[in-house]
Amino acid sequence: MTPMPLSQMPLEPFDKHAALLESLPDPLLAIDGADRIVYANAGAEEFFKASTSVLRRLKIEEVIPATSPVHDVIRRTRQGLQSFNEYGVYAGTPRTGGERLVDVQTANVHDLPGVVLLTI
Repeated sequence: MTPMPLSQMPLEPFDKHAALLESLPDPLLAIDGADRIVYANAGAEEFFKASTSVLRRLKIEEVIPATSPVHDVIRRTRQGLQSFNEYGVYAGTPRTGGERLVDVQTANVHDLPGVVLLTI
């Protein structure tokens, strides 16, 4: 039997703190080990011009160009189990409102191995 992809599982650590995460004004995404978006707050919906249900069907490279250094920051975070900040990077695609110059922060979710939080 094939395990259910993380993007389709209820994410109890996020569900338990949904009110707190939703109140953050900055876009917040949780990205699993296969680079699928598994959580998006209201700020991310606004930033990427897509609902949470749409975002959860996408991989991060579908909303942030593959050439963006954001992907390297996510990889380094996952590998090094530490947080990173990157300043002045482009995020977004024409489909999601166009590229914008932003600062990003990443951190691992220790209760969910391989999951990285990305704030924009």
